[in-house]
Amino acid sequence: MWGQPHAVASLTLAEPAAQPRLHALDAVRAAALLLGIALHATLSFIPELDNKLWPVSDTQKSTALAILMFLIHIFRMSVFFLVAGLLAHMLFHRLGLAA
Repeated sequence: MWGQPHAVASLTLAEPAAQPRLHALDAVRAAALLLGIALHATLSFIPELDNKLWPVSDTQKSTALAILMFLIHIFRMSVFFLVAGLLAHMLFHRLGLAA
C-alpha cells in the first residue's frame, strides 16, 4: 500500500493542433503602433487644440499635420479593430466556445 504508486486519473483537454503564427498580422500591428508615434508627434502642432486635451503646444501650427493626424487616427483604429476581429475569429474557430 505505501510502496506502490497510486494510479492517478488525470483529465486533460485535447490540445488543438498548433497553427503557424501569422507574421504578417504582427507586421501590420507593429506598423499601426509606429503610426501611433507619428500621431502623437503631430498633436502639438494642431491649431485650436485645447491644452486640456494635449499638454504640449507648439507656436508653429500646421493644418497639414492636423489632417495627417486625423487620417492616421482613422486608419490606425480601423486596423486595430480589424486585426482584433480577425484574431478573435481565428481563436473561436480553433478553440470553439471554450475560448
